[in-house]
Amino acid sequence: MNAKQQLSELELTIADGDVAATLALLKSVGETERFSWSKSIGKLVKHYSEIIALDDTNRRFGARGSQSQLTAVDTAALVCMSYKDIKAVRIADKQVYESVLAWYVPDWLPQRINDAIGKDFISPPFHDIAFCYELIKRIGREDEVKEETWAKILATHPDLQLADRYPTFFFKHIWHMFAYETSICYSHKRIDDQLINWQFIIQQLVDDGRLDRIKVVEAMIKGAVAFNKTPLNNWFAEMISFLLTDKEAILVMQEPLQGMLLSPYSKVVNTSLNLLLSVVHDPSFDDKSCIAAMSMVFNSTVKTVLNEGIKLVTQLVKKDKSKNQECAIVLLAGFSMQDQTMQKKLAKLLIKLVTPSQPIKEGLHPYHSLLLSDTKALLKDYIVELQEVGLPEKGIEEDSEDRFINPIDNAEDLVFYLTSAWGSATIYTFEYAVDAILHFIPTMQQEDFDKLLPVFDKAYKVIGNIWSASHRDMLLGMWLIEWSRLLRQDSRFKIEALEKIYQKHLKSNKLGDKFGFTLETISLVSEGNMRHFYVNVRLWLPIYYHSLKMVTEGVYYPVLCVPSIEPFYLDAKALIKRLALYQKGGYLFDSIDLQLAISRLYVKDLQDKTEAIALAKEVLNEDCLALMRYVLGSTTQIKGSKELIDVWRYAASIRFPETFEETLGGDDYTEQEYLYCTSWSKSWDSIDEPYTYTAWDAKSKEMKPKTVYNKKIVIQPLSLSVDSSVIFSRINQAFDVSGEGHSFKSTNLMALLSYQLAEQRYSVDGDLIAYTPRNIDVVLVKVIQQALSYGGSSTYEVAEKKLLQGLLVNILQFKSIQHTEAYYLFLALALITEDRVSRALAAELWIKEVADLDQKVLGIYLAKIQRNEFANLKRLTDTIQNTFIHISQQHTTALQVMLESMIAHMGQEPIKGFKTILEQYFEIINKQGSALTDDGVIEKLSSWSSVTATKKIIKSLLALKK
Repeated sequence: MNAKQQLSELELTIADGDVAATLALLKSVGETERFSWSKSIGKLVKHYSEIIALDDTNRRFGARGSQSQLTAVDTAALVCMSYKDIKAVRIADKQVYESVLAWYVPDWLPQRINDAIGKDFISPPFHDIAFCYELIKRIGREDEVKEETWAKILATHPDLQLADRYPTFFFKHIWHMFAYETSICYSHKRIDDQLINWQFIIQQLVDDGRLDRIKVVEAMIKGAVAFNKTPLNNWFAEMISFLLTDKEAILVMQEPLQGMLLSPYSKVVNTSLNLLLSVVHDPSFDDKSCIAAMSMVFNSTVKTVLNEGIKLVTQLVKKDKSKNQECAIVLLAGFSMQDQTMQKKLAKLLIKLVTPSQPIKEGLHPYHSLLLSDTKALLKDYIVELQEVGLPEKGIEEDSEDRFINPIDNAEDLVFYLTSAWGSATIYTFEYAVDAILHFIPTMQQEDFDKLLPVFDKAYKVIGNIWSASHRDMLLGMWLIEWSRLLRQDSRFKIEALEKIYQKHLKSNKLGDKFGFTLETISLVSEGNMRHFYVNVRLWLPIYYHSLKMVTEGVYYPVLCVPSIEPFYLDAKALIKRLALYQKGGYLFDSIDLQLAISRLYVKDLQDKTEAIALAKEVLNEDCLALMRYVLGSTTQIKGSKELIDVWRYAASIRFPETFEETLGGDDYTEQEYLYCTSWSKSWDSIDEPYTYTAWDAKSKEMKPKTVYNKKIVIQPLSLSVDSSVIFSRINQAFDVSGEGHSFKSTNLMALLSYQLAEQRYSVDGDLIAYTPRNIDVVLVKVIQQALSYGGSSTYEVAEKKLLQGLLVNILQFKSIQHTEAYYLFLALALITEDRVSRALAAELWIKEVADLDQKVLGIYLAKIQRNEFANLKRLTDTIQNTFIHISQQHTTALQVMLESMIAHMGQEPIKGFKTILEQYFEIINKQGSALTDDGVIEKLSSWSSVTATKKIIKSLLALKK
């Protein structure tokens, strides 16, 4: 038979499932002829292994071939196929390898074993250590299998018998398990109802003297700091604790143990600290090197690490008081953690260790801005700047330099930003990137185009794996894809390289499997599977569509709302210059873009305002000039132009956020439209919300309805409905609805933001507060409803804590805050929230804003919230006692006003815990050396004078009347 006939015969024996005949035929054919069949055998493998429905019901699925057919075709594949072709073929049957290797050994077999080791799995049959080792040993090529491969296979077999069965192999490769990232921490098996794992085996081998304890610990320490896999690092740390039980051994290993302090994993660091602590008083313990290594410990953000570090430092100074200064300097890094309890603990230890000195003051200086108020009070002698604590008088801001955001003005900077923008946490990343591209396009040359190829490659990759991308990355990626589509049609550039990248991703991505479209057809729309992404980036869609419209039309103007001052503000003069460019070119800017710009506007002082108005008069025409003068507060009574009416309405709601002012005149700005632009009804209450459920009643022996009451803040929804079809008719299309006169008629920023927050698929985060920093009420109301509306702890989850903390951190960065009703409600609730970190951040906010806050209003809100005992009052009294009382004269006076207002507006009887409030108020009056003069407080206290719990303190307070 010739080779072709032999191949046909082979196909028949495989079809019959005759493994013996298949093997006999393969043995009779030369190696060259067998390799020439590689492609044909590959097709047979694909045919027999294809998964199909096994019956007409489509309920049973399996391989097309029978077990004997699969064994036969796998045997043929092992003998006939080159490694390049067989890489995609999965041969899991041990019998196939054993039958073939008796007479033929493929050159690529060791490489096949190496490639069988995946990131989280090992392909069978090579997951069996005995089979694998015997196989390789038989052909004498053990050294061609990588150390990492043996380590990963061995790690899956926690079997003490291996040490006896293959001693040379076992004791050679057990060390490799510690040197490579394996599954050693997960592997276990049950033998005679006993759970056997590697921890047990290693401990047994060490105890039997078959492994050297110190050598094992050294390997474990290297592993504990070498890998970035938490379970594995923690396993190494736990093993070190098990093995190092002897003080002499710990002293021998103290230098490597100090190296563990550099690990980013708290379990590893804490293990090292505990072991070092157990021998710290030994004369041979190296104090100096330990103190030097401790500097990294106090840079940790994990409380347990800091607490263990404090224990070790305490023992070091107890052992040798001459080390006080060195230990104190090491402690200073711990003040980077903005946690009230931790900072107080560190401050008290610092005071105990050293007196104020120049080295300590200099070492503490970098952490001044991170110190919380009670820490500052404790360390006032250690911080020169805090010897006189206080804030500037109302209306006068601290003198500080604004940090300007650098514009992108060349191709290299643009490419660098676009390649590093992915995963950015900045709220304005998208508009900043798009604005830079619009500025860059008119001067772009072929050389610049070529530099952008990695950017498009990344964009295709992000969209190709769209479910793994953040929403902001997806938005930027979609914009770049739309731009690349336009560039591929642009005759000015040679696009072969871009087309090659595009075709590569077009073939490799799986969008069609999940979404029904490819990179060629994908677009950001609100229908189908893309709606999830569309919903989460809706706030940026006006800029997305308007900027792409400009690129399509070949006109390039700036994005108006791009911040120019950190962290998210826009300089007034910068906005005026951008508007002037639109006016000069006669191009219509986007309404939402301009409203966003106004909501981010920042004027530093009167001189800055004067310069901005003078510039506006110089470069803007009547409509835009009138708008900017109104926004900047130069005029109060003006007739808004019809073309910009939504912008005028929004500007009016920012100029006068608390009261309706008829500054626009006529029917263009009614009281209803004012509420529409401020986005909430301003009506709320603290209630007991009933909740009825059925439960077993022990007395009646039956199920009965029971009612419980939850303390809840209820905000009256805005009566105005949001017509989404009108609002988004322009946003979705990004084209004028019916000419210039109507292009802005239905594009109100607050309507867009309100609609977004009402969308159930949208997850609000703390960064959203920076979207419109001059108009944050709608976000505050949403956060109150989501994270602060319940006074108890039963519904308080990690997500709510993260949201609230993120929001407060962003607000603390604000240069100025509009103190609206929503803001006072939010601040009052944040001061009594269950989350301790959020309360500390809210306290910092009160301290920072004390000169501008209306303390009477804040007191009224606290009283209204707490009348029905909404939250545990101890949360507020602890903050007052630990933080507010001890800051400055100005803060104490403000606190007195707040408490007087709160007391005066409480209910008919004092609530639980209010005695502490009265005691603190009494302490403040005595501290101030003043008398009780507030009529509302005197009246309320007089009405409470017969209440047993508060009778004594009220008597003391009323004795202070004039």
